[in-house]
Amino acid sequence: MESTKLCVILRAALLLFLLEAPSVPASLRSAGVLTAAFEPKPALLRTVTSDRRHFIDASTKDVLVMKGPNVVVKGPPWFPAVSGDSICNDTPFASCTTFNKHDAKHIKDMGWNTIRLGVTWAGAQPTSEQKLDEDWLAKLHAILDLCPAWLDVVVPNSWTDHRHRFLSNL
Repeated sequence: MESTKLCVILRAALLLFLLEAPSVPASLRSAGVLTAAFEPKPALLRTVTSDRRHFIDASTKDVLVMKGPNVVVKGPPWFPAVSGDSICNDTPFASCTTFNKHDAKHIKDMGWNTIRLGVTWAGAQPTSEQKLDEDWLAKLHAILDLCPAWLDVVVPNSWTDHRHRFLSNL
């Protein structure tokens, strides 16, 4: 599978997720706030499909089994930093604050091909301003930019633990 194509497709899926999220006010969607935050990318052929039971690599027709860890920060700064020169060794008592190329390579070396990336609206729009937080977007793209070199799939996952913070900003 060509990782770059899949990562671009998943980046587009994340944009669609943000545009269609039920908690996003229509005023944000219609004002173009979200689309302005992402530069348009050229359309690519869909490389992952589904037979309603499995994800399928469209080029090989093989079942794509996604396995890997969660990468989530449930509070400011909402994403881990991509800095560092060693792997994260989190424990039940301490979580990682970084996710870097060494972590991505370690995940691949363990035979995994995926991360489930926690995406929180409280981080995307921390104030009542009708725009996405630029620092949040930069951190999101920094993590997504690691994908083609090391991992096949980044699955954006809406973490709703902090939904109350977003709703209080309306």
